[in-house]
Amino acid sequence: MRSRVLRGSRQDRPIKHHVFSSIWSGIKHKFLEIQFYSAWMFGNGAKINFWSDNWTGQILSDLLQIPDWIKSHLKASIRDFIHNQWCIPDDLHNMFPNLHNIISKVEIPREDIEDERVWSPADNGLMSLKAAYTFHAPEGQHTNWGKIIWNSTIPPSKSLLIWRMFHNRLPTNENLISRGHCIPSIYNLCFKQPESTKHLFFECSFAKHIWC
Repeated sequence: MRSRVLRGSRQDRPIKHHVFSSIWSGIKHKFLEIQFYSAWMFGNGAKINFWSDNWTGQILSDLLQIPDWIKSHLKASIRDFIHNQWCIPDDLHNMFPNLHNIISKVEIPREDIEDERVWSPADNGLMSLKAAYTFHAPEGQHTNWGKIIWNSTIPPSKSLLIWRMFHNRLPTNENLISRGHCIPSIYNLCFKQPESTKHLFFECSFAKHIWC
């Protein structure tokens, strides 16, 4: 997914023309969010923009409060500032006195390995579908009956029926009327009460007889 995202972008913003991709149209509106929660594992520094990519824990251009109209012109990579050690031009050092202290905390890799983008919310750094879903989906409700009804010994259709009953999502007359349908309602097993989930499963004499 990472390579597809990068191909569908210009590194710092999503492209606007059409891309023949089954997933790009669905994720392009999340590009800025992906960029915000992404970071770089520093390798040889060739792919990482020194100013606008997150490789120190915070984007340097933001940390140094560089104006937006200047940011778009800053194209230098990390490799441009490495010659066996950190080499900051005197002009930059005078302009940003704390720049060297910030970057000196990042150790220069001894091996010539490629830079790698990682997904910060995931422990392993991989942006998998599961990690993206977990990041966006709210924490599920913990119930003491979930593992009972969703059991391998119970047919899924019956588990779904019970789940819909617990959440009052069955197409009973009561629920249809609440959605605007104008229908007369009577439960056709007892002909005594309107059809509702509670009456159907618990209050009807027929249901009580089965439970007993």
